[in-house]
Order: sequence, then structure tokens, then C-alpha cells
Amino acid sequence: MPAFHQVAPVLENITLQTGGKHYNVHLGPVPSPAREDKPHREASVDKFSFPQEDAPIAAQKSQKWTWNVIRPEAIIGHTLKPTDMNSALTFALYFLVRKELEVVAKMPTNQQYWAGYDDI
Repeated sequence: MPAFHQVAPVLENITLQTGGKHYNVHLGPVPSPAREDKPHREASVDKFSFPQEDAPIAAQKSQKWTWNVIRPEAIIGHTLKPTDMNSALTFALYFLVRKELEVVAKMPTNQQYWAGYDDI
């Protein structure tokens, strides 16, 4: 019996947040639309989120509680290397200030990013 059955006997739901790496967005373009019902894609690094996701799916069978996984494409947060996660909050503030000032905001990016895609 999984530990959460012991510590939460009246469990109603498990929500697991993983991210776009589930679809290997960090390795390059992915099929669009990305589908949750497809098998895990092989990657060059171990995916710690796959076992975390598989455990509640297996444990939920014939239980009353439900589970779901949310996979935001990017998460705002700190990283030690330059990534969009470091700049996302800055971009949000920039757009909010420009809106408040009623000034058109120019897209703060380069042509390669503007012409490309990583999320649909």
C-alpha cells in the first residue's frame, strides 16, 4: 500500500505538476499537438517525473480518489543558467507597466525566437 493511503485515508485527489520536459521540449521540437495518451518519449536523461506520474496512476486503480497531472510549458523560477524561466516575470511586469501607461509594448525578443515556436 502506498504511503499516501496511510497518511491520507480520506484522500480525494492527487495533483502532480511536471512540465514541458514530459514531451522533451528541452531537446527540440515536439509533435503538435502533444498528447497525454501517448507513451513516454525516450530522452537522453532520466525523467524523474515519469515514475512520479506512474505511481499514482497505478495506485488509483479501484480507489475512490482521482489524480491529474498538469504540465505547464514553462514555470517561472530561479535557475543557475540563462533560461526563459529567469526572464518570464520580467516580461510580465514589462507588459503590465506598458498596459497601465497605455503604451504599445514591443515584443522583447530576438527574430529567431519570434519566428520560431516551442508551444502551441
